[in-house]
Amino acid sequence: MNRSWLAALCLAACTHAPEITTEPAGPTPADPGAAFAWDAPGQRIAFAGKGLRIRDAATGKEQVLAQPSPSGVCWSPDGLQLVAAFPNATGSTLKVLNLEGKVVREATVAGAVRGLAWGRAAGILAAGTEVQKFSFGGHLRTLLHRWPADAEPVLTVASETTLMPAVAHHIGTDLVRGQQLALAPLEDEVVYSRLVSPPDVPPYQEIVLRHLATGAEKAVAQIGLAPGTSTFAADGEEIVVCEATCQRVDPWSGRRTPVANPGATLQQPAPQVAAALPAQAQAGRLLELRKLRDQGLITPDDYAAQKAKVLQP
Repeated sequence: MNRSWLAALCLAACTHAPEITTEPAGPTPADPGAAFAWDAPGQRIAFAGKGLRIRDAATGKEQVLAQPSPSGVCWSPDGLQLVAAFPNATGSTLKVLNLEGKVVREATVAGAVRGLAWGRAAGILAAGTEVQKFSFGGHLRTLLHRWPADAEPVLTVASETTLMPAVAHHIGTDLVRGQQLALAPLEDEVVYSRLVSPPDVPPYQEIVLRHLATGAEKAVAQIGLAPGTSTFAADGEEIVVCEATCQRVDPWSGRRTPVANPGATLQQPAPQVAAALPAQAQAGRLLELRKLRDQGLITPDDYAAQKAKVLQP
């Protein structure tokens, strides 16, 4: 996608034998509601279409990396690998593949996963849902998995909610397709979506900002059940939330500013917006300030004042 912190995700099984194909009748169509991800330069797109494919934007040549089609896919920060999520009988299978289609590593995790993100320090992050249906309704858990390079995935149950019978009956693929996950440029926070199903109003998705180390959370926005997008702005301080239109949301003041849709499509990558990352010494202090702010130990105004001092030349 257009930014290294943008992402998407879910899991299951795949083959290891790649093939380069050229479609005489045009490019391979994507699966309905397909997961896809552009690489950072906007030169290649990985997508679900009769398997997991990579298409070269300039030549149209396609490489089939795996079967069956994944529910989520994300590029590594260096663009040399992909992580894909495949549904299985008990949850999802996450597979890291190189560009020849070889599975470098894999792990089985709970839940149906679509939201995926991959950071240099944070490792692979996956967001998914797990639903139990009963005659009297259902129970839904929103799950966050963190998969370091040298360890097994670690599960965090981000939220749990009871579903009314009518809602539980209709929960399925559409909910998985709507699952979102994005990693902040400093890799200390994520935004993800979770279902909220009050007894007296229609269900909706809540966009939540979460500090990875502390688990501190803050609801940022509400959107419908149809797939949308939410990601960090380039400065890492505000969230861009898109449904029919897009808004830049300040999680701390609630200020909303309309913006043009920055999202990528299957035909066109999003424009490149470089994150203005501070120097290492500044980043360390800034991470501490962000942690204190997210925990409510300093006010947003205190954070802004201290950040200005940290970033002074």
